[in-house]
Formats: sequence, C-alpha cells, structure tokens
Amino acid sequence: MRKHIFIRTDANVTIGFGHLSRCLILADELIKFNFKITFLFHQTDDQFRIIIREKGFDYLDLKKGSSREIFDLMNPRDPDTRILIFDTDDKGYYDPETQQDFINRGIKLVFFTFWDQHHYLAHIIINQNPISLSRSYQTAEYTKKLLGPEYMIFNDQMIGLSRSRHVQKGSRPPNLLIAFGGSDQPDRTLKTLKAIQRLNLDIQMINIVIGSLYPYEERLMDYLSSFLYPYRLHKQARNMAEIMLESGLAICAGGLTLWELALFEIPSAILSWSERETLTAEYLHQAGLGYHLGSIKSLKLKELSLKIANFAGDRAAEKRITRLKNRINVDGKKMIALEINNLYPDE
Repeated sequence: MRKHIFIRTDANVTIGFGHLSRCLILADELIKFNFKITFLFHQTDDQFRIIIREKGFDYLDLKKGSSREIFDLMNPRDPDTRILIFDTDDKGYYDPETQQDFINRGIKLVFFTFWDQHHYLAHIIINQNPISLSRSYQTAEYTKKLLGPEYMIFNDQMIGLSRSRHVQKGSRPPNLLIAFGGSDQPDRTLKTLKAIQRLNLDIQMINIVIGSLYPYEERLMDYLSSFLYPYRLHKQARNMAEIMLESGLAICAGGLTLWELALFEIPSAILSWSERETLTAEYLHQAGLGYHLGSIKSLKLKELSLKIANFAGDRAAEKRITRLKNRINVDGKKMIALEINNLYPDE
C-alpha cells in the first residue's frame, strides 16, 4: 500500500504565506515516514508553486476547490490514499456532511483549525495556539486533539539556533524588528513606522521585513526617504533568524513570527488585524504571555505611538515573552507527524 498524503492549503496576497509555510515544515517531517506529499491549491500565487517544486513536492490545482473535486483528484491517482490534511480558511470543508462524505470514502482527515464553533468529525484536529487550551472543541469520540504550544511547528534552523543561544539578560541589541508576514494587507508596516516617527526611542537600527506579496512597496519606499531613524529594509528575507537575533524588541503580527520570536525570548508586541489575531493577542496579553498593542482597525496613529512607547519602556515585556517560551515545545512537529503516521494502517 502506497503512503500518500494530500495537503489542501493556499497562499496569496489576501491570506499570506502562513498556512503554506506551516504545511511545508510539516511535510518535511512527514517524508521521514516515507510519505509521498501532494499539495492541493485553489488560490495560490505562482511563486509558491515554484517553492513546492524546488522542495521536491507535487501539487495539483483545483478549479473550484469543492470536496467532490478534491476526491476526484485524489482517488484516480492513488486509490490507496487515506489521509487528507486541511489548513485553509475555507469554511466549506468544516461542514459535518462534507467531513462525513470524505470519511465514508475511506479518507482520514486532519484539520489545522482555530475555530471552536464547528463540529469536527476529523481524526485529528490541531491548534498550536495557547488560546486553544481554554476552548471547548466539539468532536467525534475518536478525534485526537493536538492543542496548545506543545504542538508548535518550527523549521530546523529556528530550533537549532534556539537551543544553542543563551540569552544574557540586559544585553539585548538596541535594534527594533518590524515584521507583519508575507502580504500585510492592511499595511501595518507603514502605520507602525509613522507611529514610531512621532517618538524619540532609544533605537540604533530598525529592521523592516516585508514579504514577496507585500503590495505597498512603492509608497513605503517613498515614506522611508524622509524617515528619521536608521533602517534596513529586507524583502522576502532568507535569513530571518539572523535578523531576529539582531533585535532587542519586535512589533509583529500574531502568527508564526511571534512564536519564532518567543523562541529567542525577544520581547514582542502584536499589532493585530484579523479576528483570529485579535482574539489570540488579547488572550496572551491577559494571560501575561504577550503584549497586545491593539487592532489596526481601531487604533488611531497618536494612540498607536503612545502604546509603542509604553511597550518599549515596559520592563515586564521581557518576562512575558520568557513565560511564553517556557510553554513552547520546539519538537511539536515531530509529535504531530507521529500522530498522523499512526492514522495509516500497518502494512
């Protein structure tokens, strides 16, 4: 019996690179169990198809993204396939009848999910976010719940550096990192820089990281031409870990970058945008595990400046990120891959 996993995910200017990035890291772990991996895309930009090919994985394009189309693509190519991983915001796959249809066809389901208002028939659900430990998920009796930062997914470079680096308190570089992921659709990057421009922060260098999907580069460059702070602009940074290690503070989104910064115990403030980010950031702030500046949807520029100034001067921010790091298991991807492999019948 051939061991073959299909992963349904996407990456584009609207949703960013987070879903696909996580799935790529997990796929690298799953091939250690001799799985063949095929990605299923519906709305993914071409540049990410190139990444998939470079890493040696296959992909198939969906015309509509329907469950029937997915099954029709899976079955003729590999009739022995029994595992399908979903990491997508497409709520159509959450429907219990849709899940049951896959299961009736002999397919075992794995869901990466944040939301707890759905009923899951999947064999495994995964939510690495610490907020998941305070939520109640409705599932089938057989569903394995992999919840919380014990199941964080990091690439090997981040893991290696986090294990070899000793953080000496009070000796952090006087640099600030600003990073809002691959697309930054609401342009938190520019608004954050405008807020900082109003302040007199003790910062030697600002590292600004934008992704390949960032759509506002021209106006960002125009603004930076009169920016008062020394800065370095990094586009689609290949050395993100090194950039992080140069930083003493960070302002970021509430996704993968936040957890990576926590590995290095770099005090980080979240400027949220989506409902998911805002819920996560507020939970972390209230639990003493993170720092939430607020949502870009409601923060005025003057208020954001004040909150950034408070964050930069808050000595407790370091304690918050250390507490978060202490809850993270850097080997989470190994645990997830093992549980997925256990779904496969013994040969």
